[in-house]
Amino acid sequence: MQPSVQEQPVPQPEAPEQETVLQETVVIATSNTESDASSDASAVEPATEPIPQMPKPATPPPADPPSVAAMPDAGMPGQPGQSPQLFTNLKQPAVARSIGVSLGIGIGAAVALALITALFFTMAASSSLQLEMLGDIPYAESLLNGNSFLTLAIYLLALGMGGSANFSASSLLTSSMGASVSLPVSLIGVALVVGAAFGAYRVARTTAIAYRWTGLACSALVGLASAAVVFALGLLFSTSGSVDVLGTSAASISLSSATFGTFFMTFLLGTLGASAGYALAQYAYDAPHVFAACWRWAHRTRGWVRTVVDAAWIYTLWFGALLVVLLILAVLGNSESASALLTLPVLLPALLYYLIAFVSFGSVGAMGQSFSFATVNNLAAMDESMATLRNVMVVFLIIFVIATVYIGMRTAARNMYDPAYKGWQHSWKAPVAMLVIWLAATYLFLPVRAVGQTIGLSPTYALIAAIWMFGAEAVALTFGEQAVRAMTSLWKIFVGATVRPTPETVTAHRIACGGPQRKAAAAATMGTAAGVSVSGSPSAAPAAPGTSAAASAVYSQTAASAAPITQPTAAPATAPVFPAESAPAATKPMSAKQKRNIIIGCSIGAAIVALLITVSTLNATVFSPKSAAQEYLQALESGNYDQAQSIVSPQLTKDQSALLTSKAAHETARISNVHITGTQNAGASKTVSFTYSLNGSSHDGSVTLVNEGRKFGVFNNWEITQPLTHEITISVPPIVSSIKVNGVPVSQENAFRSSDDTWTFKVYPGAYEITADDSDYYSAAPVTIYTAEQESASVLKVTPSSHLEDEINTQIANYLDTCAKSTDSEPQGCPFSYYTWSSSNYRNFSWKISQYPKVENFNLSSGYFSASKGVADVTYEYRYSYSSEWEPDDSSSTFYLIGTFELEGDELKITELNY
Repeated sequence: MQPSVQEQPVPQPEAPEQETVLQETVVIATSNTESDASSDASAVEPATEPIPQMPKPATPPPADPPSVAAMPDAGMPGQPGQSPQLFTNLKQPAVARSIGVSLGIGIGAAVALALITALFFTMAASSSLQLEMLGDIPYAESLLNGNSFLTLAIYLLALGMGGSANFSASSLLTSSMGASVSLPVSLIGVALVVGAAFGAYRVARTTAIAYRWTGLACSALVGLASAAVVFALGLLFSTSGSVDVLGTSAASISLSSATFGTFFMTFLLGTLGASAGYALAQYAYDAPHVFAACWRWAHRTRGWVRTVVDAAWIYTLWFGALLVVLLILAVLGNSESASALLTLPVLLPALLYYLIAFVSFGSVGAMGQSFSFATVNNLAAMDESMATLRNVMVVFLIIFVIATVYIGMRTAARNMYDPAYKGWQHSWKAPVAMLVIWLAATYLFLPVRAVGQTIGLSPTYALIAAIWMFGAEAVALTFGEQAVRAMTSLWKIFVGATVRPTPETVTAHRIACGGPQRKAAAAATMGTAAGVSVSGSPSAAPAAPGTSAAASAVYSQTAASAAPITQPTAAPATAPVFPAESAPAATKPMSAKQKRNIIIGCSIGAAIVALLITVSTLNATVFSPKSAAQEYLQALESGNYDQAQSIVSPQLTKDQSALLTSKAAHETARISNVHITGTQNAGASKTVSFTYSLNGSSHDGSVTLVNEGRKFGVFNNWEITQPLTHEITISVPPIVSSIKVNGVPVSQENAFRSSDDTWTFKVYPGAYEITADDSDYYSAAPVTIYTAEQESASVLKVTPSSHLEDEINTQIANYLDTCAKSTDSEPQGCPFSYYTWSSSNYRNFSWKISQYPKVENFNLSSGYFSASKGVADVTYEYRYSYSSEWEPDDSSSTFYLIGTFELEGDELKITELNY
């Protein structure tokens, strides 16, 4: 429901200084049917709100329109009995002249710019670089021969239209091959469009050529002739030659821009340009040239057309300026890239619109891959060199949001003067138009095609652009009008969006040329903005629905009209004149609710922008791979190995991680002076390089990180893939069951890998002192291993003590004493024995150790020992036969012992004894 007059006052523009003017009448249109916003700028929708007074004109009215009586048009309104005159009109000299002038200026401008571009290419780089713009075509260098400059210019002419160039090669030895290359429409194609429009307008504005159907037919003829010229030039400058294959000139190659793609795109651009010129000659004939006509038409049009026009020039102008700044900074940062600026006639305007799409969440597809704002953000997270680009893109996104809001504010200002198209029922039109425009650009004007591959915008961006356009409409229909009223000091930046009145002479010229006259009775030229009639007398049109006759009479007022008519230059200070029965005494200020809504809306917008900047900044700093690596390295440098383990798990058991705890981090044994030196991309991962000091020397290291999702849903979660661990290997004698590494007791169970006498441990970079446990049986000198050395290994040298020898001798003696208690001739498991020829003839054996062996040799590495000779005496009784008497006798047994031993803590144990 529309607010009442009292709730929604309409601003009243200030009037400029008065000059000699035509008297015009302010009226309200009476038709309920929506007018054609793009073609009938003077048609007025039913107004539901009072209309403010409009300013006086600043310039005199234009000259009378040219006579059109001599050139009737097919299907002209008001002439029902007239037969079609299209073919007759096409034979008129003025029509033929308009076609010729449009064609000549259009083709001349395109060819001139193609020559200039070819000259730039010649200045910029070698022929190999020039040919890069034609694609990766084999043997291309041999195709640009003596006429290389003109040939290059013609190829640039065709490719600049968005056309294509075909390459083919064949030989007796190889199968034939071919390739096709096309580029986006460049400034060369734009020159054709502008030149064709300029020529068509120049003639048509003075000869009253009707746009429908004569102008459309002429436009098609201009496009057809332009395509024929460019196609013919492509044929004329097609190149061919031969190259050596296996020492013979057997391969034939050719390159030509005379393709269907070139013909079609040239026809399309020429038709569009000429059509624009003929249309402007009908709807804005009062301008001296096509550029002024385009400006006047744009400021007189209404509704969704005006919104799309505003969006087009605002985005193009703003981001064009930003692109210029980027190019300047790029040249200042790398002087060698200055020559690349000479290729801008080929890169523009596609480069500009790729930039606009890219920063507003569009994506570019290339070779099966998609690159978007998110891609830049991920690359920046992996590579610091991309962080600057990411930050620039964030700034550009903010500028794009500001531009969109500005478009919405301008639309709101226009709705205050022209409420006919105000309302949600019209909010879908501009988005749909923007969707169609971007779809056409995506498929026709912006893609790069080469050798079966296409590089271009994703078609989904058309939908994204439509959403942005709807956002501008939403701004206009929600808080936009209240914001415009509140920001009186900024009125000058919004006033340009209000609709300018169409002079009566222009309206008469349009109708005479066969233009729409569906609302001629009610259409007042200023009705597009404020219901101003240019008839010179009060309008007799009935009041709008719901408007009383008294109200309509009150709205009738005189105002100056001219072309162009000066727009309001300051914010309206007072309310317009209303009918006596409903007019408020003064403009009602914004309510507290309206102010609160504006504040809330602005606060939310500012919060979103601040949030985006904050998240981007934090991702580039606190949550960057460098920051994650810095945290890990600081934990190692400070000796907080427990924290280092929590940052990245070593993937070891608890026993194997014994030396990865803070207990092993001695102050003098840790790394120091850690400095990150750089970051490198490694596919989807990131490698952070650093230096550190250890044992008085500087060493290099690196860690690899990957982005494992998001923290809190928005921040990068960089994690180190592999812990910064090293291996140290220690050769340990078997007699040593445990050692101490930097004071931490470890044994073979704590080793990451081990053999009989070699233990390998996982450690963080640093110095590690290895000592043996205190023992009564041996002593060991401490050894130190530095992880930065090539050989991070050492041998623990153990020296046996006298107590070790005594203990082995004691255990040998105990063993022999046990054996001596046996009464057998051959004690089992003992080193001595006495041979008997018959066990029944011997009895009462008694053994005694007369000489105990002593340890003579040690091998601590193997735990081996050998002992000196031992002697065991034996006494016994024997008989020669069963009938003989038992007689006493004695003997002795000599033996030698060798064996192995081991230590388990403070306990020595002989593990093996041989004799």
